[in-house]
Amino acid sequence: AFQHPTRGIVVVMHLENGGTIEIRGLAPGSYGANLTSEPTTGQELGTFSASSTGVLRFSAPAAGVVTVYRK
Repeated sequence: AFQHPTRGIVVVMHLENGGTIEIRGLAPGSYGANLTSEPTTGQELGTFSASSTGVLRFSAPAAGVVTVYRK
């Protein structure tokens, strides 16, 4: 994870498999996520909300690299 100067926190993860992702410690609010895998680049997965406790959950359809960013 790193702090983008204008967008805030960005989390980048390598996934061995698709499935449910849970990230903790985020500021509450809206986040976007995209997936880059062997057949696709930058596939938007949608907009998701981090709860008041800072937990963000979403599903990734396949293995690859997921980037989560503040909207």
